[in-house]
Amino acid sequence: MPHEVPPRPWAKVGVDIFMYGGSDYVVIVDYFSKYPEVCHLEAKSAEAVIAHLKSTFARHGIPEVLIANNMPFGAGELRDFGRRDLQCPHPALFTPSRMDKASDLWAQLSS
Repeated sequence: MPHEVPPRPWAKVGVDIFMYGGSDYVVIVDYFSKYPEVCHLEAKSAEAVIAHLKSTFARHGIPEVLIANNMPFGAGELRDFGRRDLQCPHPALFTPSRMDKASDLWAQLSS
């Protein structure tokens, strides 16, 4: 599914969780540059994902839209993080998508 290119880097990101070599990872992809950040997850939990999102957003800026389609992205902790820490009161921050940039990247890397 094609997506519109955002007006600036890190305004729109895709996030997904994948397993490789028996370990879980989170991939965060900027829709502007297609630059990926891959982080090892100690636990497949909302808390672990939030820690990596905070670290990434501290380096690159807070996105206006975050597209995610994998658990634990529907978890209440992540929605609260979006509203509280990213100051995004609307639910559009975590927009589900059948195929996002992060999923596309993982599909390319694993084939």
